[in-house]
Amino acid sequence: MSATNKIHIDPGTDLATALSRASREHSTVIVETDGAEYRLEVERVPKQEDETDVDLGEISRRAIRETAGSWKGVDTEALKAYIRERRLTPSRGGSRD
Repeated sequence: MSATNKIHIDPGTDLATALSRASREHSTVIVETDGAEYRLEVERVPKQEDETDVDLGEISRRAIRETAGSWKGVDTEALKAYIRERRLTPSRGGSRD
């Protein structure tokens, strides 16, 4: 595992603003110094060890990306008919009357 370096950045700086924005927008920051560029993948660190930093929007976006195209080739009419039929089963509280 690689080492983690922690540095303090004054809140009013361009870098602090860029990091904050990247954290909200789930994007990267490219920092240039002395002609070299560095890509920073930004993820906010929770303030306390037991604090969770759950971003439901990011969780949803990731799930959508991972499942995109998974329904390709599915017979949707047959699936809807199956769902309608299953809703009528006694274990679902339905009635066939």
